[in-house]
Parts: sequence; structure tokens; C-alpha cells
Amino acid sequence: MSNAPTPKVLLVGHGGMGRLYADALRSAGALAGVVVRSEASMERLSKSIAEPVFRNLSKAMEQQAPDALAVLSPTDVHAHHIRHGIRAGIPVMVIKPAAVRPDTARELKQEADNAGIPVLVAHEGVFAPAYRALEEQIQQGAIGSVLEVRWLKEGQDRLSGGRDADPIDDATEGRNIGHVYATAMHEIYVANRLAGGAAPVDVAVHHANASIRVPELDALFTYPGGLQFRLRYDGQPDREFRRGLQVIGTEGNLLWLVQPGATILRRRTAEGTRDLPFVGTHTSNPAEPVITELMEMLGTEVVFENLDAGANALQGARILAQAVSDHLSVPITLDDLAGGVDRQEGT
Repeated sequence: MSNAPTPKVLLVGHGGMGRLYADALRSAGALAGVVVRSEASMERLSKSIAEPVFRNLSKAMEQQAPDALAVLSPTDVHAHHIRHGIRAGIPVMVIKPAAVRPDTARELKQEADNAGIPVLVAHEGVFAPAYRALEEQIQQGAIGSVLEVRWLKEGQDRLSGGRDADPIDDATEGRNIGHVYATAMHEIYVANRLAGGAAPVDVAVHHANASIRVPELDALFTYPGGLQFRLRYDGQPDREFRRGLQVIGTEGNLLWLVQPGATILRRRTAEGTRDLPFVGTHTSNPAEPVITELMEMLGTEVVFENLDAGANALQGARILAQAVSDHLSVPITLDDLAGGVDRQEGT
């Protein structure tokens, strides 16, 4: 067993997801401190946590000398904070979306590669124990070559970790394409990984209700090489919540089903149907598997989900948002929908 000290990670941002990541880092003994945007936030947070709280990232870096940076700030300043870590010579973790624009994420990837700095993109779904086991089955050839990916969400989605739901604006219900963009990115991240890390090249929208209250979607994505990904939402409130990912291959299929009280990973082939074990469980904090991966990356510099993956997820979400816009005849500006611009300066 190694006696090396636990790496210390400086957290930038303490909003809904920032609090979850702070808790996960604290549980790992790795939280060096927190950087927030306003004086009021700093004063309030300083009274509720034991770790030091800062308003200025440069000052926090100088005083705490962290081993890594975890970026959970607003999307428009992700790029600035990622660059700060890269140029300081320390590994970075950034929550999805990696940036506002796909091109920015790719530029950051090139800068990180040139500097030899690993940057991990945190999309909690691909770190979940059941998903990792599903991906391992595919890599081992258990269902042959992947032909099709299907995602279905039914009922009222329950946000991870007890986060508050987005407020509903009746004026935009049915036309809230920003909600579609943000929500579908979760499934697009997974589908992109299953497509070999590619971004979709096209999407056909057959039905959409761009709503927070009753989200509905039926969209078919096409990837290089012909793989197809069907994404469906049926958010009728009378349906019991469940979320299912099915991966169809040339020699069988895999199902990852999440529903109240149970998570199932099932393989069907010509040899029969089998429920598969997976190491670990879904905890109440979805950030914990990500922090485990971050700690491993700090020791190995092997990046499980990099900035190219982040860029491809942004690209896929933009393609979908534009297709839903066309389907509903609701004009949008993609950059505004995605967070504005990638700012070059910030806290």
C-alpha cells in the first residue's frame, strides 16, 4: 500500500454541482479549498465549510499550491479556468459542458497536449459503475460489433444528488430548446463513446415537445460508419420514472436499466439472457466515481474522458438543438443557447 499523501484539489465554483463535488473531494480527503465569484458567496460559504474560500483563483493557487484544479464554474468561464490550470502546470478536471463552443474545447485539448497536462471532462453517466461494466462487455466482444444505440427516458426525471429542478417558465414551455440542449447532452456523451468517440453527423427529429414539465423527444442520430442512435423521452407525469440504455450488436444486446429501487445490467445473446454484476453501486452523490477516476488520473495521467469527447458532445447537442428548432419553427442562436461566449477572463 502506498504511503503517498492524498493529492489536493482546488475547486472552482460551488453551485448545485459544485457542492456535490466539494462533498466528494472532502470525503476523499482531497479538497484544498474553494474559489467563488462574489464577496457575498465567499462570506457565506466561509461560515459553512472548514476549507479556505477565495474569490481570486490566482491567489488561491499561490496560497494552496494544489495538485489539481476542478472546474465547476459557469460554462462561459470554463475555458479561462482550464487554461489557468494548464498554464500552472497542474492537471484539470472540468464538468460538462467543457466550454461554450466545440472549437474552444478542441483548442484547449491541443494546448493541454502541447503542455503535457491531462484534462478530464466529468460527465457523471460514463463514470457510473454499471455503464463501465457495460462498456467493458462491448470491449470484450460480448455482443459483437455495435450497430445501434437506444436511450429511453420515461416519467419525471429525478436530478442527480438532490439538485433543485430548473424553474418552469410557462411562456417557454414547449419551446424551451435550451432545456433540450442541456438534457440531451447526457445521453449524447454516452452514445458518442459507444460510437468509438465520434460525434454524430446528422439527426432527424420525428417529434419534440421542448418542455421541462412534460419533455418529449424522438430523434435519430447517425454516426460515421452508419451507427444509429435513437433518443426518446416520454415525460408524462403518470409514468413511473425509468431510464434505459440498450446497445444492439451483431451477436446480441446489452441493457442498462435504472428504475426506482433497482439498477439492472443485462446481456442477451444466442446463449441466453444473463444479469451481469458490476463493481460498485450508484451512490447518493454521482460525483464520487468521477473523483475516484480523477485521483487515479493524477497517478497515471491516463485520461478516461478528454476534451475531444467534450467537444464532440457539444457538437452533437448543437446538431440536435438546431434540428429541434427547425422541427418546431422556433428560431435560436446556438451560442446564446450554449452559454454565450467563451470568456478569456474571469475570477
